[in-house]
Amino acid sequence: MGNIKAGVIVKNRFCKPSSSKYNQYINYMDRPEAVRTEHTMEYDLYADYMGNPEKTTGLFTAEKNRLTEAESKEMKKRFAAAQEKGSLMWQTVISFDNSWLKENGLLHDGILDEKKIYEVTRKGMRKMLQKEGLENAIWSGSIHYNTDNIHIHVATVEPDPMRKVKEYQEYEWKEENGKKVKAPVRNKNGKLVSSQEMVGRFKLSSIEACKSTIANEIIKSRDINHKINEIIRGTIIKQKKDHSLAEDKELAHAFFQLYKKLPECDKKMWNYSTNLMKSIRPDIDELSRRYIDQYHKNDFQKLVSELKMQSLKYQEAYSTKGNPEEYVNNKIKDLYKKLGNCILKELREYDNEIRSNAEQEYRAAEQAEEQGRKEKLPEPELEDNWCPVEEDWKYSDQVESSRGVVWSNIYKKAKELIYEKEKFVSGIRLLEQEPENALALYELGTCYNYGRGVEADEEKAGEYFKGSLQIFQDVYESLTSLEKDKFLRQYVPYRIAKQYAYGQGVDKDYEQARKYYEEAAGEGNIYAMYSLGNIYYYGQDVEVSYDQAIQYFNKSAIGGNAYAAYRLASMYEKGVGAAVDQEKAQKYYRDAYEGFSKMLSKSSDDMLGYKIAMMELKGQGTEKNIEFAEAHLKKAVKKKNYYAMYQLAKINLENGDIESLKESEKLLMKAAERFDYAQYALGDIYTDKESPLYQMEKGIKWLEKARNNGNEYASYKLGKIYSDMHSEYYDLHKSIGYLEGSTENNYVKELLGKCYLKLPEKEQQRKGVDILRDAMEKGASESTQYVLGKYLAYQGEQKSEIKEGMQMLTELAENNYEYAQVSLGIFYMKKEPGEQNFELSKYWLGKAKDQGNAFAEEILKNVEMRTAMYAGKKRSSVRLEYIRYGSALNKAIVSLKRSMNNEYEQRQNEWEHELLTRLPEKEQEYER
Repeated sequence: MGNIKAGVIVKNRFCKPSSSKYNQYINYMDRPEAVRTEHTMEYDLYADYMGNPEKTTGLFTAEKNRLTEAESKEMKKRFAAAQEKGSLMWQTVISFDNSWLKENGLLHDGILDEKKIYEVTRKGMRKMLQKEGLENAIWSGSIHYNTDNIHIHVATVEPDPMRKVKEYQEYEWKEENGKKVKAPVRNKNGKLVSSQEMVGRFKLSSIEACKSTIANEIIKSRDINHKINEIIRGTIIKQKKDHSLAEDKELAHAFFQLYKKLPECDKKMWNYSTNLMKSIRPDIDELSRRYIDQYHKNDFQKLVSELKMQSLKYQEAYSTKGNPEEYVNNKIKDLYKKLGNCILKELREYDNEIRSNAEQEYRAAEQAEEQGRKEKLPEPELEDNWCPVEEDWKYSDQVESSRGVVWSNIYKKAKELIYEKEKFVSGIRLLEQEPENALALYELGTCYNYGRGVEADEEKAGEYFKGSLQIFQDVYESLTSLEKDKFLRQYVPYRIAKQYAYGQGVDKDYEQARKYYEEAAGEGNIYAMYSLGNIYYYGQDVEVSYDQAIQYFNKSAIGGNAYAAYRLASMYEKGVGAAVDQEKAQKYYRDAYEGFSKMLSKSSDDMLGYKIAMMELKGQGTEKNIEFAEAHLKKAVKKKNYYAMYQLAKINLENGDIESLKESEKLLMKAAERFDYAQYALGDIYTDKESPLYQMEKGIKWLEKARNNGNEYASYKLGKIYSDMHSEYYDLHKSIGYLEGSTENNYVKELLGKCYLKLPEKEQQRKGVDILRDAMEKGASESTQYVLGKYLAYQGEQKSEIKEGMQMLTELAENNYEYAQVSLGIFYMKKEPGEQNFELSKYWLGKAKDQGNAFAEEILKNVEMRTAMYAGKKRSSVRLEYIRYGSALNKAIVSLKRSMNNEYEQRQNEWEHELLTRLPEKEQEYER
């Protein structure tokens, strides 16, 4: 092991289509191996320091171990076509230490296990390309044999280039004082010149993912990790779940002592990782240690042994120089965290047992309410209206005679009356004539559920849904493998799954829904594929898996499902589960818009019209067209679609006149009967001091109503109202109360952290630091990075925190965030004499001044004065001058800072106005 510096190394370079290396690589793709080996220098981007290999194998790809001559020529054509279309070419080198390969069984007496090398290369390349959003790319590779290091050389191109385009600053080499220097290119007007180019460089994390995948495959880390996890989860943790510490003679005393130390709070906060547990975490760890020592001493010793072995393998494979004990310690910490949460779970259960009946009932009600809110989280939009009219009726002739699922003339007429002519009562009477038709019963359920032509009655709706489900299940049991049942084999299980997913006529059960969805998808049902994608997208009784979600959405979209195309577009646009790719997003949006438009031409579905309107408003898959969007929304509003009411109100608000405002108020009042976002919008309007409808108390009531319905925008708005120190409603603790527990959205978390920083207690401020750090990891705004960076730089408890704060401010300052530039300028100026750096102070203040910051301009005068004052003076003299002028300077800073704060508050208000008064768009959780 001592002679192995790194078992595997991965490097990546790229070249443009005009590159000679690109041309030469293609030229030599179908040449014999000996010729390719001899001419490696001509096409290899790494030939400058690797030289020619001793031997080169034939080409292999993501699908084949060795290409035939004909296949090589075909691959050459595909590479040439990609070059013609402007694709970059990436060359990846995977370099192995031969001694490491021998140690891991892939190199025996000079003979390489090429089959295994092909396998690990494919896995590594797949992981890297996925992380780069290059799933559409193709590649070819070959093995290069060298004396000490075997290399895999891989070339990758995009057949249809979809790589992100970025604007780059252009540079040129100039001669200055006899030296060549790199300088930005400027046009004749002195402005910087930039150009649009595809992103070539791979992220380091993508390359590392390739490397770790290959190394793990070779050292068989999955097997070792399985052993490690089996000890942790399968033995220690699993057995603890069945072992009561409260009844353990040896450990009961420590268990009850720990219970006494637990804080009085929401018991959900009794979690090992929460800040509330920080002070008693050592006690939890001590109880875990005693439990392990008492019951799993040998298991723990075995675990440590496996961890040390794995740590050494990782260190050897990745050439890490850190302490191998670090990996071991981290894994043991993870064990203590899991075991700690098991102990806390038992403590929660114990706490429930000793509470009074009244308290237990209250807690149960609270938990039911919380569960209800969770169930109201956004469901897939239009999910329930899975089968558009033309698709639904397309099969009616084939299945009309099927018992229980009948597209009869009566059923068709009823749907026409309800959805197209809005004659609900007549439609319902027709549906009631078919009590043994699952389709009719289901439609009756939706009418009573949403109050179409009848008073909304959830109980009666449930009875109809239960009846439809029973018939669907009876038909399902009677299905055969004959051709006549082909459509029903994919349709009926889908309908059953849907009712389980929404709890229609049965308790909500995602596991059962998934089972039926999978069966329907296996028969080719594209809507079942889409539903499975949503299950993995939202993590409904499964781990969230964007990879699996994308796979199902892709299959569904290929089958022509516009909803799946829309979901893919949204994921690529926002970078959810895939790299941000605006070209792919627009392509899928176009597919979705075309599909929705075709469906709407044969249907009067109000939710479909709403979806098209939203795409027309945003320019998704079509040109922005507010006039068309309004027309679609108005049609949907006539059918009492509260999503459309909400969006039409937003458009009216943008007009700004009093009549439009009142029209928006009317629309929102109608929608607010059922829609929490409309409730939030009313609260936002009434709490706006600039609004003619301003009524703060009325607005707060609407916001609280929306918040009680799970609307986190309302939580944020209420938190904002009570955190405004200039308002009569200012109450930080009340603000924190509204924000706590509503931190799924990062902007809520950011405001919460800022509120804690304003509290006088140091402990509360540190809690604010932790919250803001967490928000930063999830992609916080610049203002949050500024607040946290400034706090750490000025009030950090350790040098490392001060350094961290300075790094945050410097990063912002380099991105032209003027307030960070000002803070850095003051920081470097306000240090003790001898530690000050007036040059850096002037540099950052000058940057802020160039952006029009009046405070920076004024303070620069003080800096320049002091720089001149200290020039040529001795240290003792400087000290006296510092004391003399320091007080006056501080007064100037306080005075000028007021103006900066006013400007900062104005910027913040503008940002928040754009974020909040824009009214959020909610496009989900609507069922037909």
